[in-house]
Order: sequence, then structure tokens, then C-alpha cells
Amino acid sequence: MWDRAVREAAGSPNQLIQRARFLSKLGRKEDAQRDFQAAIQGKQTDFITWRERANAFFALKQYQQAIADLSRAIELAPNSASLLIDRGDW
Repeated sequence: MWDRAVREAAGSPNQLIQRARFLSKLGRKEDAQRDFQAAIQGKQTDFITWRERANAFFALKQYQQAIADLSRAIELAPNSASLLIDRGDW
């Protein structure tokens, strides 16, 4: 279902994000991370996409990459308390 939706939307970042969230819930963390990576290519200034990929990296225990993505998200949304908390800056 998601594969078809992503194909029809020509790799739409929003479709990729939705599929990545679904894959993550299924425990397919590596597949989810790949979709988040592809989504970032189309939404480089969207802090939510960076946060989502950070969550995928955390799930894969790739902590340095997760912190880097959270830091990028904070650059894009510096007033977001939840991002600071996610990164451990509380």
C-alpha cells in the first residue's frame, strides 16, 4: 500500500515520512531510516523530518547520528522546548 502511494506521489517527502512511521511501528527500523533519509532530501528545512529521522537513528542505537539530526532540527526551530528535551538539554 505505502509503496504504491510513494510511487504515485513520485517520492513525495510527506508520503515517505508516513511510510517510514508505519515501517517503524512494524519494527522495520532500517527501512524506516532509509525513508526518512529520502524524505530529508525533499524537506531539508523541515525540523519535524529531522526529528523523525533522529528517532529512527535512536531506535537503531546510532546515537551520534541521532544527536546530529536533533541539533539540525534545533537550528531550524530554536524555540522548540521539546527538541531541546529530546536532545537532553533540559
